[in-house]
Amino acid sequence: MSADASERSPASVFIRLISRPRPLWITVGVSLLLFLLPIGVAYVDGLLGVFFSEGYWR
Repeated sequence: MSADASERSPASVFIRLISRPRPLWITVGVSLLLFLLPIGVAYVDGLLGVFFSEGYWR
């Protein structure tokens, strides 16, 4: 017997990965990582002062 259209899995891998609910700590962790990554890279590169004084953080 064929499955109903509403019972079929989503067509793309992207939809399957994005549509699943995640725990709050994963959402917060990934958000903080993406937010702090440019600051961390500027710090490692030694340009943290330039990063903030020139307005690159915007």
